[in-house]
Amino acid sequence: MGRSEWIFFYFTIVHTRA
Repeated sequence: MGRSEWIFFYFTIVHTRA
């Protein structure tokens, strides 16, 4: 538990900033 959340967070930011 840790990397999965980071990837999800990063994906959300990238999609929101896209």
